[in-house]
Amino acid sequence: MSKTTLHRKYVDGYHVVLLDGKSNQAKVKPGQLVLDPFVGTGSVLIACACYGAHVVGADIDIHGWGKTSRAAGPKTRGPNDNLYMSMKQHGLEARYVDVLTADAARPAWTQRSPLFDAIVTDPPYGVREEKIGSKKSQINTVAEEYKADHIPAVAPYRLSEVLSDLLQLANNTLTAGGRLVYWLPVSRAE
Repeated sequence: MSKTTLHRKYVDGYHVVLLDGKSNQAKVKPGQLVLDPFVGTGSVLIACACYGAHVVGADIDIHGWGKTSRAAGPKTRGPNDNLYMSMKQHGLEARYVDVLTADAARPAWTQRSPLFDAIVTDPPYGVREEKIGSKKSQINTVAEEYKADHIPAVAPYRLSEVLSDLLQLANNTLTAGGRLVYWLPVSRAE
């Protein structure tokens, strides 16, 4: 990594070399504004902040955004278990802008408004996350008048839809010369 380096080999399950590669592909520079519309644990944004970018995250799952992974530890999260505190551990808190609850398929930025210098993300593959505020055990029938804006608890999210949403978001929000960088799953024939 550039001037600021990560203090460990992995950041929430991602090897820092992979995160470094994404930041380099986006040509992240100091002072730029970078968005991750599928922020999850925030590891992508931590890497971009290491290059001096100010970072913004968004995610549909309000129970998971900006929170560090607990694969090997307790299943509950404390009040200091979030992206801001992770960035503070690396001395990057001055580059944290915010994390908001938003659906990439229905982004908060709907009009053409160049704002971000880069969009760097690891999108979901195949299944959407839980609906904002939903509990998997609660199954309700949605009234007809609300179906257009309804986000199902779990629904297919085909790769073509993910890419379409990302390209539309990039078209609406990237500055001239801005970059969209994302991981794309591939299937290798054996």
